[in-house]
Amino acid sequence: MTTIKIKATPMVPVGRTMEYLEGPLAGSKVISYYIPKGNKTGVTVVGEHVSKVIPENQIRAIVISQLEQSFREDTENLKNFG
Repeated sequence: MTTIKIKATPMVPVGRTMEYLEGPLAGSKVISYYIPKGNKTGVTVVGEHVSKVIPENQIRAIVISQLEQSFREDTENLKNFG
């Protein structure tokens, strides 16, 4: 089991910042910001992902996979929200 510690700072309604404090992506810093698109919301994620344990050529694929998983989970949770 891997311990991950993240400091997340919400900036409602603009977005949030995240700093990975512990875990395989420790030292990474990310900003997600929300863009209104009619009755939907776009999300843009920018930042620097670094790792001392994941090879540099694999970080992008891992981060994209995490973002896709978060999107699926958020979509499912929003269905149950209203």
